[in-house]
Amino acid sequence: GVCPACSECVSSNGHSHHGGALAYLSWLGILGQNANDKTPTPKTPIQKMLAIKEKELKENVAKEYKRRFKLILESKLNGGNAVKAINTWAVAVLRYTGGILEWNKEELQNMDRKTRKIMTMNGALQPRASVATLYLARDEGGRGMKLVEEVLRTEEHGLSEYIKNEEKGYNKLLKSLTMLLRMCTGIL
Repeated sequence: GVCPACSECVSSNGHSHHGGALAYLSWLGILGQNANDKTPTPKTPIQKMLAIKEKELKENVAKEYKRRFKLILESKLNGGNAVKAINTWAVAVLRYTGGILEWNKEELQNMDRKTRKIMTMNGALQPRASVATLYLARDEGGRGMKLVEEVLRTEEHGLSEYIKNEEKGYNKLLKSLTMLLRMCTGIL
């Protein structure tokens, strides 16, 4: 066959001779954008479902993040343990979507803003407290909370590096994506 990513030959088993995993994922339609055609076009059933359900998925993920966040703040955990619980349990919901759902910078900043507002309403953060101190590491004198935007960007970078380095990385990516869809929508 011919690989649409660069218009070169692809072997009979579908693996690209020239571009590695990224070209193969593009050829399969998993990456969503063809190098010759600059318009993102959903091709696989998973992509089609994501294109339709992306807004709903983001809303569900944000709702679950807020629910977990509030549960932690309503618990009897002290400040340090509450932040650790937030970083491991609440932020994990968002971490799973890194590299799969397309979060823009404004959405992530709004989520961080709402996070601080919820903390203030629950008495976990003073209204005039330094935002920088909240996100500064504990060993540097801060509270050690993870910035949502930073966590997602790190996850996206890690996923892209994994795909670049692993020829079979797309199989695990598809399994993770399927698991995310099942978790968020209950459809599959």
